[in-house]
Formats: sequence, C-alpha cells, structure tokens
Amino acid sequence: MEPASDEDATRRSGAAEATVLDEDRGAWRALQPGTVLAGFQVEGLLARGATASVYRACQHSLQRSVALKVLAPQLAADPEFVARFRREGVQLARLQHEAIVAVFEAGSVAGQLFLAMQLIEGGNLKDRLAQARVLDVPEVLAVLERVGAGLDHAHRWARPCTWLPSRAPGGS
Repeated sequence: MEPASDEDATRRSGAAEATVLDEDRGAWRALQPGTVLAGFQVEGLLARGATASVYRACQHSLQRSVALKVLAPQLAADPEFVARFRREGVQLARLQHEAIVAVFEAGSVAGQLFLAMQLIEGGNLKDRLAQARVLDVPEVLAVLERVGAGLDHAHRWARPCTWLPSRAPGGS
C-alpha cells in the first residue's frame, strides 16, 4: 500500500461520509475523519492500495487506536476477493507474535468489509526500506532475525495437509 498523498489529505478534510463508489469518476472516495464504521471512528487515511485502504481509527469500546483496513467497495461485489479478504483476517488472527501485526476484529457493515488491526506507530519495514534505501549490516541482521521469528511462528500454524511433498525429477 502506498502512503496517503497530499491530495488524499485534502479530500479527508471534508465532512464525514462513508466509502462510496463515485460513479461519475468510476473511483471510490475514502472514509472521512469522523466516520464511524462498526464502532471504529476514522481519524485519517494511512495508506491506500489497489484492493483496500488503511485508516487510523479509534475503537471507542476499548479506547485504543487501531489500523482499520477496508476493502475497496468495487471489490466487495467480487466473491473471490471477499473470500480472500476474510481468509486473510482469519489467518492473521490465529498468529500471535511480536513480529506479526495482530488482528482484533473482522466484519462487514452495509457491504463494507473491514479488518481492525494493531496500529504500528512509526511505520513498517516497507517504509523503513523506502526511507533508508540501504541498511547497515546490524540493522539487516536485526530485521532478518525478526522476520525469521515471525515466519517460524507462522509456519507452525500451517496444516500438514496443505503442504505438497517434493517429487523426484520425472516423478508423477
């Protein structure tokens, strides 16, 4: 997902409204600050990708900040995208590790699918790589250790029936 642009920030300054398909332009407009979706009040756009937008939001019931990932409305009509989005939420929610973002809730309101996730302050690895371009050796080793620990934890959740054994060359 790409960071929000200045143009996005300008659009966010308007009145609260739900994400809607802008049929005149064939595009969708972002949730505006103040919009409440399933108990999460949008504070601003963090990033927008091809399939979803991520917002900083407040979960009032627990008085905490979260990252609210909302599937693009035009994709919510596609059963394949909906299934993939829901699978992502279920799979991430099963993984509880310091190197993997936590999923708190998944849901749908008026056709808008969302994931409420742990808000990571200060950016992610993609942001860090974009900022630095080149990391020094100790930082690379620290990143690899953290990513490796997350992958090690994640692979423990994989079920044996989802793995295919290697086949010998020429095997069937």
